[in-house]
Amino acid sequence: MDEEWQFPYAFGAVDGCHLPIKCPPGGSKAAKEYHNFKNFYSVVLMAIVDPKKRFVWGSVGFPGNSHDSTIFKSTKVYNKIIEDGVIPAMAQKENNINVYPMILGDGAFPFRPWLMKPFSNAKLTQPER
Repeated sequence: MDEEWQFPYAFGAVDGCHLPIKCPPGGSKAAKEYHNFKNFYSVVLMAIVDPKKRFVWGSVGFPGNSHDSTIFKSTKVYNKIIEDGVIPAMAQKENNINVYPMILGDGAFPFRPWLMKPFSNAKLTQPER
């Protein structure tokens, strides 16, 4: 994994993708829920892919106006990792210390010890660098 992404201990990357749909029945409520910020109706496919671009987990069906973070936080995989505190059974030993793998996400996701995201400021402070 280190060679593919040049990021040590990266298990996978998570993101959401909007799949276009026709507006489902349900009147204005459905229109509001499924109309996304890209200006079309959709359901969201949330997935984790590994460095070889293989799906290792996925969930589909949330309404298009749902935020990536909200979707991910409501999944079994997220809650299982929260419960365990790490991505278990995949640790590597470095200097006699277990180093657990991480998932990489964009700025939409919450920062966690096992979920890395970029700094939101364009100008980084010295400690952030």
